[in-house]
Amino acid sequence: MSLSLQEELQVTLLDLTDDVKVELSELNQRKDNVTKGPDYKLFERGIMHAIIQGKRQMIDTLQNQLQRTETNQDITTLIQNTKQDLTTQLSQLHSEIPSNNTTNQTYYEEGLAVAQLYETQGKYYVIQVISDKIYTIQSEDKL
Repeated sequence: MSLSLQEELQVTLLDLTDDVKVELSELNQRKDNVTKGPDYKLFERGIMHAIIQGKRQMIDTLQNQLQRTETNQDITTLIQNTKQDLTTQLSQLHSEIPSNNTTNQTYYEEGLAVAQLYETQGKYYVIQVISDKIYTIQSEDKL
């Protein structure tokens, strides 16, 4: 029996949820990424945390939106619009990061931009997987 597009995407989102749980578990088990230095390890942990958080947020958002979306066309449009929004956001965030200013406020603002960048990259990863799944399903239907 063939699953509907919505059901296929829900299964994919459940798989992504499992992946996120594994990533978070692995991140929490790393001994070199606890609360003590070196600084670059703490920064690396923060980046990984932001990516995982972005993935989790996008999975939750898509699961909720898929429950309220009825037609395949609406689902496809939702995914395309979300992907475009995230692409625009990523481009904007990339442009905000490089700077040679040395004030504490500037470092803080750049740190926030970096955190938002990696969180958005996590979201984009999820939307890309879902977008690819839709493309695969639609390609199979045309055969």
